Amino acid sequence: DMTLSTAQISGQGTALYFNWNKNGQAGQLMLADLGTHLERFEFADGNSLASISVQPGGSLDLVGTSHDDRITGTAAIDVLTGGSGSDTFVFTDQSGNDHVTDFTNGEDLIHIESGATTFTDLVLEASGANALVKFGGTTITLEGVQVTSLDQGDFLFG
Repeated sequence: DMTLSTAQISGQGTALYFNWNKNGQAGQLMLADLGTHLERFEFADGNSLASISVQPGGSLDLVGTSHDDRITGTAAIDVLTGGSGSDTFVFTDQSGNDHVTDFTNGEDLIHIESGATTFTDLVLEASGANALVKFGGTTITLEGVQVTSLDQGDFLFG
């Protein structure tokens, strides 16, 4: 079964690609010629996205639901919005330069699966009204978040 946590989502033109590799089983689902926007996609584990939009250049706008969502950034420059609920935004050292539009300190989490193993591996910087989280080849922009409000309790590793 393809789940939100095991799927890699990407876009090209008007096609969405869902790739997975779990327990030795790999596959790809391509949704072609559906335009550039998909409303509500539910995975086998019950997690869902309220919206997936392909932007020019293949980047994605991934929008969660009103529940607790787990949203994974892709290698493109993505915009992730969790919606209400306690959301987990997942990144690797190959996630590119992504933006999280609605990170709520103390409620949401940033899960770093690879590229950093502890809070001290991260480079945190202020950029105007936003916080930047840098590690490996990835930069995460947390829109409207003060860098001084972030601590190790906002992050999961591994």
